[in-house]
Amino acid sequence: MQYYYRFILTILTLSISFADLASSQNKSNNPSFGVVYSSDRDIQQAKWETDQLAGRLSQYQNQAKLFKRRNWYVGVIVFPSESDAKESLPIIEDTYSRGSFFVNLQEWCRPDWNKNTEVLKGVSYYDCRRGEIILGRTGAIITNKFSTIKDAKSDLEKLKKNPFQKQQHNLTIFKRGDSYFTAVINYANKEEAKKNIPNGKKFRDVDIKDWCNPGGDPKSGYLTKDDYIQCQNK
Repeated sequence: MQYYYRFILTILTLSISFADLASSQNKSNNPSFGVVYSSDRDIQQAKWETDQLAGRLSQYQNQAKLFKRRNWYVGVIVFPSESDAKESLPIIEDTYSRGSFFVNLQEWCRPDWNKNTEVLKGVSYYDCRRGEIILGRTGAIITNKFSTIKDAKSDLEKLKKNPFQKQQHNLTIFKRGDSYFTAVINYANKEEAKKNIPNGKKFRDVDIKDWCNPGGDPKSGYLTKDDYIQCQNK
């Protein structure tokens, strides 16, 4: 009986060890946390910031990545775990950049952020594609209408928390005539958008081509400098 208990204890110990190993491997292979330390409109300036960081904080140079989030190129130091990122934040703030902050990359960028890589002017970056229309996905939910971009952006922040927390990367603003509309985009079509309207909400499902972009100009799928999509309709 004594040997039996020893055998069970050995099995449990090995199971815990393998679980810890698998967990650490998953964290290393799929890092989802980071510290933002810079943002620039110009990608070359953003690359310069990354080079400066490597000189001041060489321990992080292999973890420093560039992300395109809306119209900004953002410098982020990527970490394998939340605790690593938060423990490093004070060091980055004190040594390199005041105002640096922690982010969950799956929420701040998008769930599959590491699958969307691009190159511009010889500089590689991860494209968050937040608030931009994916080619061929024409369904959208229009949530609210505003007279100013400031009010629309404020409403967008509220939508990120509820009821579209898991759709943060698909939240955007349309400008149609003189009005601004907050919206959730990238549904396959109008019918799919309708199915995803939360119960009790007086939101509207639309086909983007009919509602915003009958000419099919692909440029209207991208964000302007004020972070909205300009419709062709008046």
